[in-house]
Amino acid sequence: MADVKLVLIPCSGHLWLAYPEVLLARLYPYAPLLSVESNSEFVIGAMLVQNEKMPVVDITVKQDEGQYDGLMRLALIFTIKNLSYQHYAIKTYGEPIQVAVSEQQIHTLSEGDHPFIAQYCTIDGHEDKTVAILDLLKFEDDLKI
Repeated sequence: MADVKLVLIPCSGHLWLAYPEVLLARLYPYAPLLSVESNSEFVIGAMLVQNEKMPVVDITVKQDEGQYDGLMRLALIFTIKNLSYQHYAIKTYGEPIQVAVSEQQIHTLSEGDHPFIAQYCTIDGHEDKTVAILDLLKFEDDLKI
């Protein structure tokens, strides 16, 4: 089987998200966000890019161990659903990593303990990272602004 290209996005609480690399549109430096009303547990604000207003999310499913003072970015992600916006942004806690992996290099740790997380896994060469694979359809359903 051919390798799949992923981007690993560092999130709060020492969690990394695995996204197909083709869904990563762009990385921006972190900047102040627009205020927005949302019922989503992850939406922390919004940003405007080329006249497109989109939600910004901070994925925190477990309590963080203290304040993060390192590099933060906004990873602009293409939506896979037909929404009123074409992108959303994820607040990153560090620099995302691009990897090419085969199915044999992904090892399941457990099923997801959150409705939007399909499973937790490790990836060969990155065993020090707990990686979450999101159920993107459910996740994007929740991103209302």
